[in-house]
Amino acid sequence: MIKQYFSPGTEKPTTYQLPSRYSHIFLATFFLALGVMASGVGAQPKLNGEYFFLIIPDKYGYRLAYKNTTKEIGLWEHVPKGQSVKRWKEMVTQLHIKNPGAISAKKYARALVDMSSRKCAECEGHIEASRRYEGFQQVHYSSYIPITEGDLKPEWLIGVVMKGRDGIYLGIKAWRYQPSKEERDTWRALLERAYVCDTRRASKQCDLSKFGDEEIILLD
Repeated sequence: MIKQYFSPGTEKPTTYQLPSRYSHIFLATFFLALGVMASGVGAQPKLNGEYFFLIIPDKYGYRLAYKNTTKEIGLWEHVPKGQSVKRWKEMVTQLHIKNPGAISAKKYARALVDMSSRKCAECEGHIEASRRYEGFQQVHYSSYIPITEGDLKPEWLIGVVMKGRDGIYLGIKAWRYQPSKEERDTWRALLERAYVCDTRRASKQCDLSKFGDEEIILLD
């Protein structure tokens, strides 16, 4: 099943406002970078342009809890049923940084982990892997931010950064508890299948058959 967000040509940019609750993820990516949800559809949507796909299996019970988009950035936050953006234990964040200039996916990921590492003496940030996947660079990173201040709580996260012609895309899985090795491995495998394609480029065409019957999230 494909769930489509921010359909081309159907949304007007909205004024971006910082959400009332902050996460370490949001603060780092928002300040470094400086949608509206449509119903899930079972049939393949008509694609035109560049798209970012991320697998979030329905069996985990995630729902879109927060979204916003401007001319510069698109943000979508998903949490399991029963949790909210104010009180969450697990979150999947998707970001579209529009018109990022010449910076590469690897340099963007490096800037993220450097920012995470500088937050405190115990904070950590690491580049874990970099590879070409379906014609696009895919950079995986992780961070640990044990800061507790106001609404902020300790966070463990793993993420993937990809860059297309129209922007930089991020898929981020975060926990507010120390995840098990099995949890990290499961979500790392899902992030490794993050996918960028572009119908305007003959060598980067979108092939949704690769996902079979899996549940995927489509951002453009």
